[in-house]
Amino acid sequence: MLEQVSKGEPSDTIYVSNLPWETSDSDLVELFGSIATVSKAELQYDNTDRPSGNAVVQFADEDGAATAIAQLDNYEYGRRNLGVSYAKKPEPVPSAPVDAVAPAAEEPVVNAPVDDIDQDQIIEE
Repeated sequence: MLEQVSKGEPSDTIYVSNLPWETSDSDLVELFGSIATVSKAELQYDNTDRPSGNAVVQFADEDGAATAIAQLDNYEYGRRNLGVSYAKKPEPVPSAPVDAVAPAAEEPVVNAPVDDIDQDQIIEE
């Protein structure tokens, strides 16, 4: 096994930053597939659907990810130095305790007969 890489918590998934904008998913598979077996490679996009220059690459195992970090972190690709580290695992969303759930709102009265409406409660605008 490779020496432990101190770039986050070890996993089979890495985060790649500083990619040239013209990089494609297939470019990622070609680059990182030369290191180890790639299970999945996805570029990330901003809110306007333009490439953000970042990607997530998943390998068949943790050793592949560790090798990619060791060999490709700060590697010059497309005249840019890549940042390669383990991807952060998403933080779990805490659930509210059962007793903290708000009580249900009262049902609104719909289509009440006109005779049942208190005329003093009607507000004129």
